[in-house]
Amino acid sequence: MAGATSQHMIASGYGMQDTGGSSGGMLVGGAADQQHRRQDIGDILQQIMTITDQTLDEAQARLDAVHYKFVHMYW
Repeated sequence: MAGATSQHMIASGYGMQDTGGSSGGMLVGGAADQQHRRQDIGDILQQIMTITDQTLDEAQARLDAVHYKFVHMYW
């Protein structure tokens, strides 16, 4: 970003964006930063899916335990 000053920079949702200056309003960081952000988002989504799977497995195990107790208690 040759020539751009910090007073021309504003925060955007995904980093800094130039609002003027000599770089003509281009995003700071370019394609490499976008790819890094996509990877970060992918990693976060994978963690959420893993937690969801674990939670579902735990809920199924609890349901099976309750069902087992119910069947053996009343039958």
